[in-house]
Amino acid sequence: MRRDGGGPRRWQVSAVRVLALFGLLSMGLPVLWVVSDVILGALAGALGGDASGRTVGGLAWVLAVVLFLPLAWLAFRTNLEGVAVGRRTMRSWAESRGWSTGAVPQLFEDRWESPPFATTRSQVLNLISRTDERGTVYSMTYVIDDVPRHVVTTTRPFHGPPVRLVPRTLVRAAAEAVGAQEISTEWAEFNSRWSVLSADPRHALAMVHPRVMERLMAVDDPTLQVLFEAGDVVVHRPGLTALSRVSPMAELVVDLAELVPGYVLDDNPPLPGGATRRQPRQMYRLGPEGWRP
Repeated sequence: MRRDGGGPRRWQVSAVRVLALFGLLSMGLPVLWVVSDVILGALAGALGGDASGRTVGGLAWVLAVVLFLPLAWLAFRTNLEGVAVGRRTMRSWAESRGWSTGAVPQLFEDRWESPPFATTRSQVLNLISRTDERGTVYSMTYVIDDVPRHVVTTTRPFHGPPVRLVPRTLVRAAAEAVGAQEISTEWAEFNSRWSVLSADPRHALAMVHPRVMERLMAVDDPTLQVLFEAGDVVVHRPGLTALSRVSPMAELVVDLAELVPGYVLDDNPPLPGGATRRQPRQMYRLGPEGWRP
């Protein structure tokens, strides 16, 4: 049910839910049989007749279908649109603010391997993009195992070890990620609000320099997290796409991308042609100095 490089399609998830609903109703068929027997028995008694077993069974199946069809449609509809802003609303909002709805969702499914994106099943909804002189920015609802997050991202030409910035209130859960360690900066106030997590402290401190810290201290969303991974700069928060948050998050992600130091770009060049996003894991294991082309 999975696609290569992506999670299951939304209609596949909906189909599984509909089949599960059908199974539950099938198991409840004996109960419907009893209900049908009571109903027909009451009617037969009132009319002076008798209800046959075939009639009772037929009514039970009718009741099952009557219950199944609306519930199945609700399950299908909910999965397709329940975590998505209405298409017309999204398109209207995007067009009025210079965003486009033509990006391909499959580009981002299963794209990142750092928490909370490390999953075997993801979906991308509400994908919009904007391109200007500062680059291309994408906003989306990223559904991770049925839990949505609002994600805004852009790219820079480099490939270094992942660096995560997590609000201090969430650091305990975040620090449980395999291979991550909490890194302190020289700014105590920043450390009291943000936690820097990475397997490479030297690279992390190069990425999170004073100007980046100043920009993050101006963030007014206590749930927002930041990720630098494989050339992507990502900001994300729990919940569905919030249209009122798209522009501030886009401004933040572009600012952070522009604040990546030039020497970091030089020391961590993009992947060579033909390499996959998962191969650098093996490359970094070759030695403490990491991989270089």
